[in-house]
Amino acid sequence: MTLFRRSLKEAPTNGRQELQRRPCRYLRKLRDAIKPLERRLKKLQAYRDKRIAVLGAYEKTKADRLATSAGLSVIDVVALVPRLGPQAPAGKPAAEDVANGCRR
Repeated sequence: MTLFRRSLKEAPTNGRQELQRRPCRYLRKLRDAIKPLERRLKKLQAYRDKRIAVLGAYEKTKADRLATSAGLSVIDVVALVPRLGPQAPAGKPAAEDVANGCRR
C-alpha cells in the first residue's frame, strides 16, 4: 500500500489550474503516476492466480466458493484450475464408443 500512497503524492495536486494552463503536461504527470500502480496491480493479480492454483489442488475445493472469495467469476477460476470444471458423468459411455458401436 505504500507504493500507492507514494505514487499519489507524486501526482499533481493543483489539477484544475495546471490542466487549464498546460493540459498535456498535467496528463503526462497523471500517466506517469499511474504506471507504477498498474505494475503493482499486475503483480498482485499474478500472486492471486498462483494462490488460486494452489488452493484448487485440494480435493474438497469448489469453484464457486473459490471464485466468490477471490472476487472472480467461476469461469475465470475454472480457466486457472481446469480440475474444478464440470466433469463428464461416469455412468454414460463416451461419444466415440457410441459412434463406433463398441459396448462395455
